[in-house]
Amino acid sequence: MIDKPTILYITKFSDNQKIIDALCEKYEIIICNSPSNCLDLLLKSNIYAILVDDQDLNIAFSIVDIRDSLKNKVIPVLVMATFISNEDKVKLLNSNLVDYLDGDADEMLVTTKISLLVSLQTKATNDNFEYLYEHDPITNLYNNHGFFVHSNAFIDNNLEKELALVIIEIGKFDLYYTYNGEELSLNLLKQLACQVQSYFLSSDQGVLSRFNPNKFVAIIPYAEIQVQRAAREIKELVSNYDSNYYLLTKICINKFNGKTSSLETLFNLSTMTLESFNATSNNFIVYYTEDLKKKAMDEQEIINRMQKGIDEHEFQVYLQPKYISDLEKPFGAEALVRWIHPEKGLINPGSFIPLFEANGSIAKIDLYVWEQVCILLRKWIDSGKNPAPISVNMSRLDAYNIDVVNELISLVKKYNVPVKLLHIEVTESAYVEDFQSLISTVKKLKEFGFKIYVDDFGTGYTSLQTLNNVSIDVIKLDQSLLINNDLRGKCIINELVQLAKSLNIKTVMEGVENCEQASFFKEIGCDYIQGYYFARPMPVNEYEILIENFENMEYYHKYNLSN
Repeated sequence: MIDKPTILYITKFSDNQKIIDALCEKYEIIICNSPSNCLDLLLKSNIYAILVDDQDLNIAFSIVDIRDSLKNKVIPVLVMATFISNEDKVKLLNSNLVDYLDGDADEMLVTTKISLLVSLQTKATNDNFEYLYEHDPITNLYNNHGFFVHSNAFIDNNLEKELALVIIEIGKFDLYYTYNGEELSLNLLKQLACQVQSYFLSSDQGVLSRFNPNKFVAIIPYAEIQVQRAAREIKELVSNYDSNYYLLTKICINKFNGKTSSLETLFNLSTMTLESFNATSNNFIVYYTEDLKKKAMDEQEIINRMQKGIDEHEFQVYLQPKYISDLEKPFGAEALVRWIHPEKGLINPGSFIPLFEANGSIAKIDLYVWEQVCILLRKWIDSGKNPAPISVNMSRLDAYNIDVVNELISLVKKYNVPVKLLHIEVTESAYVEDFQSLISTVKKLKEFGFKIYVDDFGTGYTSLQTLNNVSIDVIKLDQSLLINNDLRGKCIINELVQLAKSLNIKTVMEGVENCEQASFFKEIGCDYIQGYYFARPMPVNEYEILIENFENMEYYHKYNLSN
């Protein structure tokens, strides 16, 4: 029997059994509740990696110091904390073989990161220790420690030249590793390392490194045409590497002259810029500017405040009613989130939702909204009301970050809410990006009794495939189909509504803004209408006042029975 590699898990938490169970499938786990015992365990045991799960980052830094005191061992460290500032990220990455994860990362992501780190340690124990203290054993580029040492020297020798700090990040690499395994994933890194070295260091001028599993960082002399050409070639290599899995690349370029700032500051600003940049397949390069610095700092402030905002209920559920088209009367609503900041007032969702999607924390907001809606439904039931269903949004990233099915089932059980009252809206783009995974999730939700909506229907490339393969109850037609109210758009909407009717699928038209549009959708038989023409998203108390006049009407009871 082959011995499993041993992981030292340093944690004070008791609610991490899922992580422990997942790790135990591949590794022996030593759980340590006190950092003071760490040195003794490292000396006595053959540890392959250290997982530090603690909100106090000082604990993580002390563990790294203890690890570094063992001069004859190379042990990677993975740090988990709910919030890690950019300054602390730089400090962690400036250490050798240290990576980090958001503290709410699920067991799949933790196991993937640990697997990558263990593969590094395995190679490190078989190779030259001194070499590996500054080099990444997979790509043979500098690691983060070697990068800072040699980049500072390179800058000192090129004070009069215009230089650039370039960061290349492969999106969703952890998931790719999970689904496709070590061989394909590490081969991509090796190919990319060769290409990056060829493109950026063709004249042997500069310093190139691989930081964490999905990030390459370089300091090079800046030449705009060559740098942009290299960036495009790198992006093509990554996006075409696997025809079955699209990997998105985003690149930040920070130009500077001499020692205008410390290297740590340059890296920090570039990292903040990259994290706030929403890349697409055609727009994947961002240049650092002072304007972007302010934008990145403002966005970082929002990110930093998120957890406190959740804890202090600054995030509030707003409800946008849905109207029965032929009656023009309200029945049910969609739950949306609004942030009422104690100093800034109402923060536009467009200012924070993309940020939380980009850093993976949108799952926390969605979970919060789901729970608040369950609490609200329970309150209405306990007060003797017969509430109409409320739909909640499921982000395309939720399936990656949390166990959606178990979370939703747990909530309706916890608050004893009839499952028919909580409907789930999933954007069509989520099906496009990870079709098979979403089908599996939707199937399980349907089996339990949840009703499923496809939101923004008509915006993806697989609308008909979605209808054919996914058992859905409602499609919400996207408001972009309403542009200019032209005949072509109306014909498309009419055909979609008739198709849905033939499949026994209800339809909701979003973004209805005037009487003419409402009349058209009523005429073609659209089931529900939602939009500013009837009602904007509103606080819960305003929705309760609105709906109070309708709850005792015959139509309301009729629709409640059918839903």
